[in-house]
Amino acid sequence: MTTYQVIDLDSFPRRNYYEYFMSTDTTFEMTAKIDVTLAVKKCKDESISFYAYSIFNLTKSVNEIPNLRYAHIDKQLVERQELVPTFTNFNQETELFYSLWLEGLTNYKSVDIEYK
Repeated sequence: MTTYQVIDLDSFPRRNYYEYFMSTDTTFEMTAKIDVTLAVKKCKDESISFYAYSIFNLTKSVNEIPNLRYAHIDKQLVERQELVPTFTNFNQETELFYSLWLEGLTNYKSVDIEYK
């Protein structure tokens, strides 16, 4: 289970920004164009899922940026130790969707195995 640390707002260097944006009910979204040509080739060469590979690598990248791990728990600002993505997948054999969590998976090959 992911752990977190409560942020002391009195000593938080970004407190003014935090309070301003919380008062304006601002949300955060991000879109970026990424050239995935080499990633697609790698996935084809290794016969692995591009989707699972992408989820693993995007999560790994986001987890390297502390500000993207902030959250609110019990009305307190916290920094999570890590983000754990969850997403759905469709099982062709059972024709049912299931949820997949990537907690504790340390490389893209293990994610691909769980994804399948």
